[in-house]
Amino acid sequence: MNPSYLVFKLRDLNYGIKVSHVREIFALPELMPAPEAPSDIIGLLNLRGKILPIMHLDRRLGQALSPCCLNDRVIVVEWQGLQVGVVVNQVEEVCTLDATAIDIDVSYGREHTISTAFLQGIAKGESDLPLLLLNPDTLLRQAEDVAMLAWEAELDHLTHGAAVIDFNPRLLTPNAFYELYCPEASGAERATFRERAEVLGRSPENVEAEDLLAIAVVKVEGEYFGISLDTVREFITVPKVSPIPCCPDHIVGNTNLRGEVVLLLDIRSTLNLPKAVKRPISKAVILQIGDIAAGITVDEVCDILFLHTSELAPLPAALQGSAAFRNGTYQYCETLLSVLNVPNVLSAQQVRVPM
Repeated sequence: MNPSYLVFKLRDLNYGIKVSHVREIFALPELMPAPEAPSDIIGLLNLRGKILPIMHLDRRLGQALSPCCLNDRVIVVEWQGLQVGVVVNQVEEVCTLDATAIDIDVSYGREHTISTAFLQGIAKGESDLPLLLLNPDTLLRQAEDVAMLAWEAELDHLTHGAAVIDFNPRLLTPNAFYELYCPEASGAERATFRERAEVLGRSPENVEAEDLLAIAVVKVEGEYFGISLDTVREFITVPKVSPIPCCPDHIVGNTNLRGEVVLLLDIRSTLNLPKAVKRPISKAVILQIGDIAAGITVDEVCDILFLHTSELAPLPAALQGSAAFRNGTYQYCETLLSVLNVPNVLSAQQVRVPM
């Protein structure tokens, strides 16, 4: 199976990292600067009771640090048991790359703006820009130093029972985050940064590791939906659709995926979404449940999130008409995201799914 990559942007370049290394994505919150940390670590965050070092990708790649802003995202990357948050400008999508599309010769006979030591390869993106694939082994350098920093901060936090901004007297005040990294942030923006940190710091009670739900966030007709990664086989850019005569409207057709014929489905009617003007189909998520595989067409693949099941809220009254296909909602990007019940969705599409 070809690996999937999370694609994100820093400045005007596109980067990718394997989805298997991504644990969570969230909007940049207020951080507590740590002066004794490696230079690329711009602060620490209390993430649901665990201390997470936050690295800015600009600094890690040896570039001048651009000021942080509300639209920045933090990607939590895990490598060899160490988790570090990486600040980037924008998360673009999740894509699947064939091994033949990746060039492991990252020199191209010329110099890049970043050291090639950080790259596993370069792939051609959908735009004219190359997709720079990062190597987590070299990206998360000084692993022992970072792990020790997080461990000491967490120990102080647990010992003194203090809030994350007070756990270590060596740390600077919270205002230093704005002075160093967000000098132009307004009062309202600072309040938003602080609120994000408070929300991320809340530790749900009685949460076990098995209560974590890994979901892919997709967009269909302007609405966000979550799809459990347990049911996702891969994300594809649809090469070509072959219509199937005399089929219901929700059956888009077949596509040839490396020699395998896969059925593509339109789930808008099932979810009570309006059908917009017909447009070319470009992206799909291939779902696999048991021996059953089918693709659902989407407008965008946005994020990968790791949620606690306790964070899911019941469906509002307006969505009760499609309650059988939604397992709950989650606050995402200042709007609601619905987590799909994939077996029910596929069954409603007349794809036989073992229940």
